[in-house]
Amino acid sequence: MKASTQLVITAELGVIDGTDPNGTCEIIGSGPVPRTYLQTLSPDTQLAGMLYDRAGRTLWLGRNQRLANTAQRLVLAVKYGGCSMCTEPMNRCDVHHVKEWHEDQGRTDIDNLIPLCRQHHRWLETQRIRSSRHKWHPQRK
Repeated sequence: MKASTQLVITAELGVIDGTDPNGTCEIIGSGPVPRTYLQTLSPDTQLAGMLYDRAGRTLWLGRNQRLANTAQRLVLAVKYGGCSMCTEPMNRCDVHHVKEWHEDQGRTDIDNLIPLCRQHHRWLETQRIRSSRHKWHPQRK
């Protein structure tokens, strides 16, 4: 059953794991709340984590969002330079889930994403070939 209201709470990792007694916790749109507020959540509350890089950019989105964000695309551009199968530049690439979003419940996390030019992306999906971060597996799904 889906809740009719969503409450978005942000908390630093130190607040969640108890290592930072001065860490912040807030309800988006309302403002700061005491760190102890997290203890008042019911056991059946659905939680979704998002992890950030040091600059505060989200790189691990889990199943909260299907499409890669700008920060993730930037990291992939620096790491790969463009398509992971050819020389097409990043501006001509889609971001592909290594573990498929729909079929495998893949996550939109930086370690599950690779850039593919549109030609290779279509080829991979029409041929139903599995990818990995470093190798291509010709066996069919």
